Amino acid sequence: MDVRVRLANEDLWAKFHANTTEMVVTKTGRKMFPKLEYIIEGLDPKLAYFLALQIEQVDDNRYKFSGGEWSPAGRGECGTVSKSVTHHDTIMPGAHWMRQPVNFERVKITNNFGDMSPSHIDGANL
Repeated sequence: MDVRVRLANEDLWAKFHANTTEMVVTKTGRKMFPKLEYIIEGLDPKLAYFLALQIEQVDDNRYKFSGGEWSPAGRGECGTVSKSVTHHDTIMPGAHWMRQPVNFERVKITNNFGDMSPSHIDGANL
């Protein structure tokens, strides 16, 4: 099986990446923009799948934006535990996931460390 996943809105992400766009994260959570929207191909149409989103911290640094670029600004908190957010359609056959772009538009990033909402990801340490 050759499963392929790509951004459905890749052109929009490229425009934002070129401008080093950032988001302001709040305690109540903020939806990501551009939204995470994927085209999925190669699943078995009859088998059941569930999709989840997980954002991982790649290092222990905090970053600042200066002189037109992001650079490390000291050590951040280490040992953060990432959280997976299951897609709101839960378990569906492969045909469902491949029918149209799949988005995670309900996911919010929050800076409220104790937030246990199933659709929120703690972004305070990202």
